Amino acid sequence: MVDYNFTEDQELFRQSMKEFCAQQIIPKLELLEGAEELPMEIIKAMADFELLGTFYLLAPSARDVSFRERYPNRSTVAVLGEAPLAWLERFRSDEQYRAEMEHALTERCMRSIHRHMPATRGKEPAFVEAGMPMGCNPWAWDSCSYGLEGSSDRYGRHTHVLQPHTAVKGLFLTGQDTFSPGFAGALMGARFAYSAVTRDYRFQLRADPRG
Repeated sequence: MVDYNFTEDQELFRQSMKEFCAQQIIPKLELLEGAEELPMEIIKAMADFELLGTFYLLAPSARDVSFRERYPNRSTVAVLGEAPLAWLERFRSDEQYRAEMEHALTERCMRSIHRHMPATRGKEPAFVEAGMPMGCNPWAWDSCSYGLEGSSDRYGRHTHVLQPHTAVKGLFLTGQDTFSPGFAGALMGARFAYSAVTRDYRFQLRADPRG
C-alpha cells in the first residue's frame, strides 16, 4: 500500500517554506502586486535558501556510455542557474568582481551538489571551474533561459518565433524553443514539432496519440 503522507524531510521542507514566505514574501505583498520583477533582496534571500526557480544539476558523464570505460571511478557534475544580466556584464569587465563571483559560485554549487548528491560528501573534486557562460546570447530577451523569457511579450509580440517551422526547408525546431521554458514546455514543444513534421495536426486533439 502506498503511503501518501509526507516524510520527515518533506515536512521539514514544508515548514521551512512557510517560515520563508512569512518572513520574506507576505510583508512585501503590496510591493510585489503588479510588479514585473522580484526585488533583488528577495532574489538574494531565495538564493541563500536555495530556492532559485531555475536550478539544474546535471551529470554529463552519465550520458556518455563509454565514459566509465575511459575514465573508471570518475564522473562529472554541472550546476546551472540563472542570474541577472547586470551580473554578467560586471563579471566581464570587473576582475575583482569576477574573482569574488567565481569563489561564491564554487562554494554555493558545491554545497548544492553535496545536498542533492550525498555520495559526493567528503570527497574532494579533482577539478572545479566556476563562471558565467559566454555562449548564451545576452541580447536575446536579456539572456533569460538561454534566450527564452516567460513573459507576456513572449506570448504576445514574439509569438512569430514560437513555432516548429523555420525559413529553411526541412528544418524544424522542437523543445522549449517552440513553446515555453522548462521540462514541461520541452515536452509540449516536441508534440508540436511532431505535428509539424508529419502534418498530423489532429494528433494534439486525440486523447491517446497512438490511436
